[in-house]
This record gives sequence, C-alpha cells and structure tokens, in this order.
Amino acid sequence: MKAVAIVFALISLLGLYALKTGISRTPQPTATPITPALETSTPAVSNIPPPPHLLTLSRNATGSAQVMLDAAGINISAVAFRLIHEFSASSEIKITDADPKLSGIQVMVNPDLIDQGWVYPVNLVTVDTSSRKLTIDLSAINITPQGYTPSGPQALATLDFTALRDLEESPLSFDLALTKVITKKGDELTLYNLPQILYLK
Repeated sequence: MKAVAIVFALISLLGLYALKTGISRTPQPTATPITPALETSTPAVSNIPPPPHLLTLSRNATGSAQVMLDAAGINISAVAFRLIHEFSASSEIKITDADPKLSGIQVMVNPDLIDQGWVYPVNLVTVDTSSRKLTIDLSAINITPQGYTPSGPQALATLDFTALRDLEESPLSFDLALTKVITKKGDELTLYNLPQILYLK
C-alpha cells in the first residue's frame, strides 16, 4: 500500500508541476506539424495469466503432462519454470520419480535435448504438507556456443503421476514469477509477454 501511495503522490506532483509551468508560459507560435515516427514493435505485456492445466482423473489412475516450449525461430540459452499444485487436505497426486538413483524426486527430461547440449541443474519435486502445496522446479541451460533454436514446439519434460484421490479439474499452474525463457541475446521472455512460450499438454 505504501508503494501505491508513493506512486500516486509522484503522479500528483508531476501533474501540479505540469499545470504550473503550462500557466506561466507565454503563447508560442504554431509549430509546423511533424509526422510521428513509426514505433518499433515490442512484445505486448498482458496482465492476464495463462489458465492452469486441469487434471481430471480417477483415484489410483495414472496420467501424464508434458511441459512444452513453443519458441520457434528464437535462439534460446536457458529455461526455468516452477509448477504448483495446491491441495486441500492431503496430497492429490504422486509424481513418478524419473531417476530413483538420485536423491529426491525428479521429472523425466527430454533425452533429445540432452543430445543437443542441454543440461538440467535443477530438477526437483517437493511436497510441503504445511502449506499444502506440491511444487516442481526445473531449469535447463544450453551449453553450446550457438544456442538452441527450435523449429516448432518442443517437449522439455514429462510429468508422470498417479492420482491419490478422485480429481475433478484440479489445477496445475505455472508460477509466473519463477517461469521464464532466456534468449541467447539475454532477453527475458515470460508468460506475461509471450503467454504460450511455455505450456502444459
């Protein structure tokens, strides 16, 4: 609330300053109209987050979902995302561990991307019973000098899971603050400016 109050105060001060300076100025001769320059196109920023992926499954049934990267023609150097599944009383889904030899629970990464220079420094599933939240964190970095330019949608990871209870449109959502794609030039692409750059199917 303090930040909002400060912003409105600054806007008010700027408005008063503009009003005072506008009154004190003497009329100026009419200037020759200047044709405005064309604006450069930039990604539109949306305040509407993408809808969650809804899970509908019977108890003890298995299902899967793929995290897809849709960045055709964009040179990518890194991807990071967090998926969140909130539950009311007890865990509703159990993620299948893709590598039981490692500590913790991991999701299945795309082996084709590993062959193209991708490494996954973060791959972890966490269940927090106190906050009643399951989180899936994954980050991927392309270590090749040229980066990675997909020609179409590409699977990053696959989530295999078992329903621990009947699920009726139970949401699995991206954490918008912790989900982003970094281009080779260092630009940051998010689900705000490119809502479909990462999605679940």
